[in-house]
Amino acid sequence: MSAIKIYNATELWQRESGSPSIPSFSLALDNALGNDGIQLGSMTELIGLPGSGKTQLCLQFCASVQIPKILGGLSAEALFVDTNTNFNIHRFKEILFASLSKCQSLLDTSIAVQEEDALKKIHYINAIDSIAFPFKEGISAKQRTGLLFRLMADLQRLAMEQQIAITEDGIRDID
Repeated sequence: MSAIKIYNATELWQRESGSPSIPSFSLALDNALGNDGIQLGSMTELIGLPGSGKTQLCLQFCASVQIPKILGGLSAEALFVDTNTNFNIHRFKEILFASLSKCQSLLDTSIAVQEEDALKKIHYINAIDSIAFPFKEGISAKQRTGLLFRLMADLQRLAMEQQIAITEDGIRDID
């Protein structure tokens, strides 16, 4: 069992305000998310109806992790966990290269990025229908809530310890 670390409000604020973020290229969206985009060490859930743009936004953030550090990006890699077979490589390439083109125009220079190198920085895995899928039947609502709460707490701990951002897109089932 791991030791529990208790933080005071000042420590939380310093940790939160000092963490890098994944920018979206939309000042209004980045501000709505709290800082300069999706903050590392956090979990963000996007909720909306099918077709409302949740997956497109997740693809944008997967592309945005490659934004060069000189522009406030992370120059990093992303993992797309696909629970609904929504990942479209052609759409991702459009978003990725539009983002890299925007970076080039902001820097007023050419960024020498090979398509293959850029695509190697996105990792993909197909998973089950949703995080709650295994818990839909056969257990009580109280057990399901407890299991999901512990799972979310573990994800939050992982995000904080590893300084990664976790973003989920989904719709809520109404029981």
